[in-house]
Amino acid sequence: MNRVCYILLMLCSMFFNIVNAQDSVSFPQFLNIDMRDGLAESRIRQIKQMRDGRIAVATTATIDIYDDTRFTSYKLSPELAYPLSGYHGKRQMNCDSLGFIWLRNEGVLYVLDANKGEVVEDVKELLDQLKISNSDIINMSISSMPQTFNGITDVFTVEHDIYGGLWVGTKENGILYYNPLRERQFSTDTMDFSFDRIPNHATTRARTLEAKYAPQATNCMLDDDGNYAFLGTINGLMVFNRENQLVSTFNVDYGLHSNNIQALIRDNSGDVWLTTSKGISRLRCCGTDSFEITNYGRLDGINLQGKEFRPGQMHKSDDGRITAGYVGGTVLFYPDSVNAPRFVFCYPQKSLIHPVNIHGHSNIWLYLAVCGLLLIFGGGVFLHSRKKHKSGIKMTESLTEVSDDAFRRIKEQGNEPSADELFLSKLQKLVEDNIGEGELSVQNLSRQMAMDRTGLFRKLKTLTGLSPSEYIRKVKVDVVARLLRETTLSVADIAFKTGFSTAKYCSKVFKSVYGISPDEYRSQQTID
Repeated sequence: MNRVCYILLMLCSMFFNIVNAQDSVSFPQFLNIDMRDGLAESRIRQIKQMRDGRIAVATTATIDIYDDTRFTSYKLSPELAYPLSGYHGKRQMNCDSLGFIWLRNEGVLYVLDANKGEVVEDVKELLDQLKISNSDIINMSISSMPQTFNGITDVFTVEHDIYGGLWVGTKENGILYYNPLRERQFSTDTMDFSFDRIPNHATTRARTLEAKYAPQATNCMLDDDGNYAFLGTINGLMVFNRENQLVSTFNVDYGLHSNNIQALIRDNSGDVWLTTSKGISRLRCCGTDSFEITNYGRLDGINLQGKEFRPGQMHKSDDGRITAGYVGGTVLFYPDSVNAPRFVFCYPQKSLIHPVNIHGHSNIWLYLAVCGLLLIFGGGVFLHSRKKHKSGIKMTESLTEVSDDAFRRIKEQGNEPSADELFLSKLQKLVEDNIGEGELSVQNLSRQMAMDRTGLFRKLKTLTGLSPSEYIRKVKVDVVARLLRETTLSVADIAFKTGFSTAKYCSKVFKSVYGISPDEYRSQQTID
């Protein structure tokens, strides 16, 4: 309670000091965030904080989501716009408790599913499923649109986040950000790193794990000879339990702002601090095989001027201070002083389902919360019971059968490879070639196929009845099945090779597709 009161007092003081400032058109205390920081563009139209703490930013053509680490942009293609008759206002954005972002703009509606990381293709289907009418969307609460802010005349939106930060979205100059609780947690110095470099392999255990899991890719290693060992690689942070089993691989899809881990060190409280090519992160164990990741960057006072941290350059002094070396200087901080409230990535991810009334229809959003729980915990049943797709392909017992049926249908059209067959062959090869690099995103896949997300979605849906994310999962699970049949590798090793974060998650996805666990599947193959 004391911390909450302190944050509120700081926020009120900060706001009134800014508003009452005289003859101040520029803000030296503000940090300017623009395209150099990852924004898709600098024309900001709306800023809203999501229920899980992330920040949603609407530009003129995208929705960008900031997770205290980086911006992820989602293009709002005209073909994805849903006609919203009766709404003729400017851009207005709302974030609900299920992770959907609703953006209205002059007669159209865009919906972004922030949990899946994709713009909703069929908004009408979603509205019908959630029992939401056009009038419900039109009557969403509308925030005021400020025209000026402390002398600046191109302000479009102002948002105060729950962490004590102030976000000012401008017409053409990006975002002005200010938070005194964050900006002084780290200090940057131009002095050289004067300590010995931490060796890559400090123990025999480290060398064993490196040889088995990341040969030629290991940058650093932390072995506490206790519960966990940590292997920093160019592809993410690998965590092992005391039996040397892989617990998880953290990368850009699982909490980190960069895959390239440069150095690891443990503070006096037992938390693990790591430098990456883009910033500093803290990994905190909060239970058996459960972790929290917090990332720190430019908004926290870490200003590397575009340079990178150096491999192995981290040092803990007797007083607990940690020094991290980068090309051109060092960053210094006391872990106990890095305590400003922040967005935290939890592994395994925690559900954030809370009924919230964003436009005066509490019964509808309570229904939304129930639907969300059903979607999250009933995903497997939902996949098995889906109705016939628009393409005419019926969802059978598994995703594998759907895709295999599509391949057979294409081949029956002639002996020569068709354009569709070549397309699917290329797509499958891309997924298999990148299968060990973690969760392959739809955005990366569409870029490698030289297509936009919408085009890839529609073509793949037509040919196979699967969305890109379902198709990626199908290919990965097929490879898991093949490895179960043809090798004696453990499920944990197979999960690592096929890009799953843990054996538990791999088994869950495998069972949702094949209906049995990997161990049961392997036993059946042995019996056969």
